[in-house]
Amino acid sequence: MIRWVYLLYIFIILTSCSRVKSFDNHIDYLTELNKHSEAVIKDNTWEGYHFVTQYIPKEKYILQRVLKKGEHLDTLNYRSHLDEMGDKMVFRLKLSENETGILGDAKRPDEAYFAKLQYFIDPARNDINLIQGADTLMSHDYHFERYYDYAPYSAIVVSFDTDSRILENDFIIKFSYPFISEKAKIGSFEFESEKLKRLPKLNI
Repeated sequence: MIRWVYLLYIFIILTSCSRVKSFDNHIDYLTELNKHSEAVIKDNTWEGYHFVTQYIPKEKYILQRVLKKGEHLDTLNYRSHLDEMGDKMVFRLKLSENETGILGDAKRPDEAYFAKLQYFIDPARNDINLIQGADTLMSHDYHFERYYDYAPYSAIVVSFDTDSRILENDFIIKFSYPFISEKAKIGSFEFESEKLKRLPKLNI
């Protein structure tokens, strides 16, 4: 009898730990999401380069868009944005070289600076892929955030058109940055599907 009670207790503990938390308030949702940084933020360094890739759940991405535009956050508006996004996945890449933006010194731009700028304006989007098994997805939406010297990094926001099965397996976000050696492997970031499945949800 004691053994069965013990097993039931273990089952309850495991079930409660694996249950996805859901929130009606966006502040509570964001507070809980911050506790899962290990699941959504990956970073690599190599000889002065520092690349960070962050997965932005659609709930957070919608919140950022709505609040930035000053729109009223209600059920109709929120679900309209959810339908618009579908199964799209959004990522933000922060890129720095020697603790400055990836382009170099904006106050004293040289030939290399402008070569990188032309690359990041658009061609870079072709070097960012989502890889899962034998499947490779090209980026769908792409936006480069330059920042000049206002931040010690540059950033890219990129999205991929996936489907509802994307979280069945782990996947990799790969940025093949042509200005450094391929041996660096600094642009490869693996995301674990089981951890992403446990991210909190926002219900408005």
